[in-house]
Amino acid sequence: MPHALCLEGADGVGKRLLACAVAQVLTCEQPVSGRACGTCGSCFRAAQLRHPDVHLLFAQPKDVTVSEVQERLARIASDPFARADFVHQSSKKADGPQRQCIYPVDRVRIEIQQHIARFPVEGRATVVILTHAEYFNTQAANAFLKFLEEPRPNTYFLLTVERADGLLDTIRSRCQHIRIPRLTHESISEVLVDRKVASATDAAALAVMADGSLTRALELAADQDLQHQRHRILAFLRGVYGLDPSGRRRSQPPSPTLGIPALIDEIKRGRRDQVASFLDGLTHWLRDAYRISLGGDEREVANQDQLEAIRRLVESSPDAALTHMITVTEEARGFIVSNANTEQVLTRLAQVLGRGLHGERASLL
Repeated sequence: MPHALCLEGADGVGKRLLACAVAQVLTCEQPVSGRACGTCGSCFRAAQLRHPDVHLLFAQPKDVTVSEVQERLARIASDPFARADFVHQSSKKADGPQRQCIYPVDRVRIEIQQHIARFPVEGRATVVILTHAEYFNTQAANAFLKFLEEPRPNTYFLLTVERADGLLDTIRSRCQHIRIPRLTHESISEVLVDRKVASATDAAALAVMADGSLTRALELAADQDLQHQRHRILAFLRGVYGLDPSGRRRSQPPSPTLGIPALIDEIKRGRRDQVASFLDGLTHWLRDAYRISLGGDEREVANQDQLEAIRRLVESSPDAALTHMITVTEEARGFIVSNANTEQVLTRLAQVLGRGLHGERASLL
């Protein structure tokens, strides 16, 4: 076992689960053929993240409290795929402002040093799991590098990252890498059905929308507003279609709509994470349209219940710049999570998408 392991992959694919499983093996009292026994006291405590030699650390805001960290560790112990990191959910409240997440140098020098300074309490190994390790600032990364350059016996570092190129080259070169692919639609759908959080039909649609992330799929399944939101997405696109290239209302829109200003007013009243979720759904809808425009397999369409509407949009807008429309929608989501003005972002997005349906590639800014 290398003293440093880097697990790379998208959000929600199981990096943290694998890191915790490796920690369990390293601290197991009676490992069998390289596997944790799963029954000893060490295995139980490691699984509950209560083992004195297993330390899971977050990239987190500077003002985070001990109770916040403990609550998120409890979430992971209950469900390894739960949304528990601060990077994707840093606010104290769902509609609160996002807080910057880092590993500052003082935390590396003090907290990590404390964990590895002593010998393992229960005798086998000390394991430090650093989630979102790409969030080291430069000073912290250089301080951590010293631990890798002079590894202590029976001390292991397990790093999880979404992008390994966010690490210093000198840190990457001292880690063994494992790339974890996105989960298949089938495997995600199976988990949702097994957990009884979605019917087989809904699970199949959610799996496509989750883009290989079980964590995202579980969030979507738990969203009580999801069905209403999907209808809102369709209304938004119909409203966008009813705009001419200059952003003005066409004299004869193709179908009755609530109207873009009224829709934006409704959407902006939601929490910021709900607005981001709306834009995620809009992105998937546009991806479905792009797939249909290329003659792709309609069975891969996430919005199966809106398939006819997708076909109609594709047929009525043969010049639509769909890939550009997908890109600007993703950019809009980035602005929303960065606390930009919701009404301004959505208003400009509607204008850009309306022009995109006519083949224009306008900038969101």
